[in-house]
Amino acid sequence: MRKINRKVIRGLKYIVVFLLIFFWISYALPSFLLRIPQVQTRLSEVATHQLSNYLGVPVRVGHIDFEWFNRLVVEDLYVEDQQQRPLFEANHVSAGIEVLPLLKGQLVFTSARLFGFTLNLRRETPKSPLNLQFVLDAFARKDTLKPKPNINLRFNSIHIRRGNFSYQIESEPETPGRFNAKHIDLRNLSAHIALKALAKDSLNAEIKKMSFEEASGFTLQKLAFSVVANRDSAQFQRFELNLPHSTLKISRAHMDQTQASSPAEFLDNAPITLRRRSPCRIYRRSYLHSKTSLTRLSSLRRQKEK
Repeated sequence: MRKINRKVIRGLKYIVVFLLIFFWISYALPSFLLRIPQVQTRLSEVATHQLSNYLGVPVRVGHIDFEWFNRLVVEDLYVEDQQQRPLFEANHVSAGIEVLPLLKGQLVFTSARLFGFTLNLRRETPKSPLNLQFVLDAFARKDTLKPKPNINLRFNSIHIRRGNFSYQIESEPETPGRFNAKHIDLRNLSAHIALKALAKDSLNAEIKKMSFEEASGFTLQKLAFSVVANRDSAQFQRFELNLPHSTLKISRAHMDQTQASSPAEFLDNAPITLRRRSPCRIYRRSYLHSKTSLTRLSSLRRQKEK
């Protein structure tokens, strides 16, 4: 009996030693190496060179780190477009990844952070491709005969801080002081988002808080809601919109998308059924303050409070 117990204990020791060695080689050693300045510098140089060659445009990666064995961090990232103008730059970009699903061939993202960034999207004309299109095409180059990777986007948290976003159609005239969907310029964009599930035909997400300022003068102090959507419908809950002089709260809303064949038809062919929550205070001075007006919503039907 004692011999059996000794064999069991010895076997457990070997298992523990093997797991410690595996942990050191797979996680601790790479993390330790990334703390060495020479390794960090070399890794940033390699990433800069590889991404620049792959995209065909200047790319700069300032610093790469690996935190807590499951979070990849990139700092001072800079990417130009094909016209040699800044496309994207960020002080801090990071993503958390679950380790165990990697053994099953799955890539599960758990969190993301985007701090101090600027994204500049442009088109020469309304029908021209975006200046971002070459990036999408580059990462979409795959053999169609190969199976698609099993990627699961289940972000428990997405944090966005100090962001700037612009969208410009260069052939279209500008309207200073008025909101123009063809010339969007957002500043001080901050958001906390939970992306529970994202697939080709379904979405389950929650915007816990979003705020920004637009160049026209429009200020969004808070936007929050949760949404579960598929190809035919979308369910919204706990909708809250705060403007400088207005507040709107909706407990539940349902959008029927069966008659809308494109996003442009949503206003006319996607009726919304909603239940409003108290309070609801909307004043015209909110629109005057923001120097813009709200677009019309057609086919809107209200339900009485139960």
